[in-house]
Amino acid sequence: MAITDIFKTTSTPAELPSLTERAASAAGLAEYAVQAFATAADDLDQAALQQDDIATTAQEDIDVLTDLREHATSEASRNRNLAAQIRGAFGLVRPGQEA
Repeated sequence: MAITDIFKTTSTPAELPSLTERAASAAGLAEYAVQAFATAADDLDQAALQQDDIATTAQEDIDVLTDLREHATSEASRNRNLAAQIRGAFGLVRPGQEA
């Protein structure tokens, strides 16, 4: 292949987009990228709000369960004390214990 053959197959400047066309294309691509990032930011904000709601609900559930646990612990202690008082008053032994 001769060097002149290379020049016959290359593009000429007239076939390339103009600088104005390339700048317009780049500007359009940049605008698309900005919109994509804006959409991503909006989606992340929405996800954060949903996660805040989940965290709030979880904390409320934790508070309810903590109250239930404290109440159950208190009731268990009260029931043990009452059982001991009844056994003591009547000289009873706890099942499984020897007299």
